[in-house]
Formats: sequence, C-alpha cells, structure tokens
Amino acid sequence: MKFFAFLCASGRETMKIRISSRGIFSIHVGSERGITLFMAAAGMFAMLGFIALAVDMGMLYTARADCQKVADAAALAGAKEAFLVPNSNPTQAATDAAISAARANYKPTTNYTNDDRLNIIVDNTDHTVQVRVTRTAANSNPVQTFFATIFGIAAVDVATTATAEVFVPAAFGNPPIGEKCVKPWFLPNRYDFDGNGPNPPRQIQSSDRGTLISIKQGQSALAWAPGQYLIATLPNNGAPPSCPNCGNGAQAGQGGDLYRQNIACCNRNPIWCGMSIPFDTDNGNKVGPTGQGIDCLISQGPGNSGGQDILVHPVFTGDSNPLTITTGSNNPIGGGLTVTDSSSLIMVPLFDPLTNPLGSGQSTVTVNGFMQIFVKNEHNPQNTVDAYIIQVLTCNASGGGGGGGGTPISGPLGNPLPLRLVRNAGT
Repeated sequence: MKFFAFLCASGRETMKIRISSRGIFSIHVGSERGITLFMAAAGMFAMLGFIALAVDMGMLYTARADCQKVADAAALAGAKEAFLVPNSNPTQAATDAAISAARANYKPTTNYTNDDRLNIIVDNTDHTVQVRVTRTAANSNPVQTFFATIFGIAAVDVATTATAEVFVPAAFGNPPIGEKCVKPWFLPNRYDFDGNGPNPPRQIQSSDRGTLISIKQGQSALAWAPGQYLIATLPNNGAPPSCPNCGNGAQAGQGGDLYRQNIACCNRNPIWCGMSIPFDTDNGNKVGPTGQGIDCLISQGPGNSGGQDILVHPVFTGDSNPLTITTGSNNPIGGGLTVTDSSSLIMVPLFDPLTNPLGSGQSTVTVNGFMQIFVKNEHNPQNTVDAYIIQVLTCNASGGGGGGGGTPISGPLGNPLPLRLVRNAGT
C-alpha cells in the first residue's frame, strides 16, 4: 500500500492528509497551542536563576566590604598604639588596640566573641601592623547564602587584609618623605629663642609650639645675611599650580612673578627630604611680591586692614590646646566660624645651619625637614611676615626611629608622623 502525504498549516494548527493507493483519505490534526507558555516559563526560570546569583554575589560583596572596613580600622588603631603612643611593648599594644577596634566595628548577626578571627602581624622594623579578618567555617562565622544552597553551597568563606604604616622619614638615598604646596621660604631648624646672641641656637622643641616667629624679614639688618632673605626658588617645570581666584595660574618665569605665585598658589611639584633647592641669590627684599602673595593667600585686606583667619590656639609658647581657628571676614565661607583648617596653615622647608652652613658663593640648600606654620599677617616694615609654629617634621638621618623600644615616632614637636593604609599584594 502506498501513501501520499500532504501537509497543510494554518495558524497554530497543522493538518496532515494521507491518500492511499486505494483512494482512502486519512486526516491527522496536531495542535501547537501552549508552546509560548512553555518558553515563557523557561525564560522566567532562567531569569530567576540570574537574580538569585546576583543576590548572593551582592551579599558576598557587602560582607567582604564590611570585613575590609574592620581590617582597616583595626590596622590603623594597632599602628597608632604601637608606634605613636609611648608603650613598653609595641606588639602587645598593637594587638590590644586592633582587637578593640575590630570589636567596635564588627557587626554580624551575633556579637564578636572570637578573637581568633583576627590575625595580627606587627613589624617593628618597618613600623607596620597587618590585620587579617576572616569569616570562615573554621571560625564558625562563614557568610551564609540564600539561593546557592540549591546547588549545595550553604556558606562561603571571606577573608580580607589591611596593613597600616607609620611613615618614617627616610635617610638620604632611601625613599624620601616629600611635601607639595610648600611655600618659598627656607627656615633654619635652629633658633635663638632666648634672644641671647652669644648662645648657640637650639633645635625647635615641643615647648616651642605656638611661638611667633618672622618667616620673612622686612629689614635687611634682620635678614640671614645682608640682602639675603632665603627665598626658595621652587621647581615650576612639572604640574601646573593650583591657584585661588586672586592668584595667577599662568606659567610664571623667574624672579618676583614666580615668587609671588609660589606664595599665593599651591606649587604641586613635590619637595623631598635631601633635595637640594636653589635659593634666590639676588639682593632685594621683594617687598611687593611678598605682600601681594600673602594678601592673596590668607585673604588679608590691603594696608594690613585684617580680614584673614585668626589662630585661637596655639598662640603662645607651649600652648597645648587643640588647633583652633576662627575664620576672618574675608574668608569665602564667611567670618566668625570655628574651623581646624585654613589657607593660612602652610608648610615651609627646613635646613640645618650647622650641617649645611650657608657660605659665600653658595646657591643651594639641602632640605632636612618641614615645618607647619600658621601665617598671622604681613606688616610693616617692608611687608615682614609673621607666623606661629605648629609642628615640625624632620628627615631622619638614620633611616629609622621609634617603634622598637617604647619611644613613639614623632618630630621634634612631638606630633606624630603620618599614619596611612598601604596596599597588600593581591588585594
């Protein structure tokens, strides 16, 4: 028997017609209704799978970020207690502080009760504290999943690491400490504070905080040498300066224009410990550029009319009160506000007149530290610039310092060196 088949399709149904050799018809109708519903259900199932994956991944990311915050806080607290606070056992001090900070910042579903979740490593040579925070099954606190349990993954281990470092000024030739926005005056790190000329000058001490000094003399008789005002010629061939509205950000040449710009603006070229910087050997007080630059920097009114920010503390020798500043009437944010930062708070490079005496024909000075000062004003005679000593950071000639025997690392004023987080390999 032979059959011939014909296929007819219309809409969502198909009709098959078969004709035998005897002329007998056979008709079969097949329906495709419901295929769209099946495809939609499969698509929704796949979409729900991706949503479930996103939920679990987001939860794991949040848990890891929380652990990283705990590690960061613990490392910073440990480094501070180990190297910036006097103690007899830096390692134990770092461990106790790190655990305390971790407990204060750890906020899982249950209270922090297992200190084994922290792995703390204290390096007294490099002045670092490394903290590793773990949420693992071994510590009974893994991160629970929601939808991954379908695939047999009920929990996931998470671990993060943070390292905090007390940045110690290095010896010449080693990675040095540097500053940007340094202002163009060299200052000696030794002063004759008692005014007795025959006595040798001494280094600045913690008790000198709040002492008022002249950072730019107006009278030639008070200059470092006749006609010599120790004006630093800062590099200007790198990053362009960052200037306030009253400053000129255009590339300045040498002389008074560059000097004025370096006062009013932020010279973003870094100045490093051990760096030799030329100073202006031209005779001349640069009275005009000094006054113009200072007035722009601190928003002082013309003719010493005021309007600049006022330092409340420290304003006398040995003032140990926290840094407190009141904004002046010319401050863009308004006057009479209590703040802790100001454009009057600047950094200047230091040199040691004993190890780097300035002789005839000398045109460079080696930087051996930095001093933070608060500019009070510029005034007569000849736009003399006065400022308060805030803190000093010296370049450590031995490349080390502190942390190994209970003595905190600090500059001569007792202010801590910078504390920072450093990146770990693979994180």
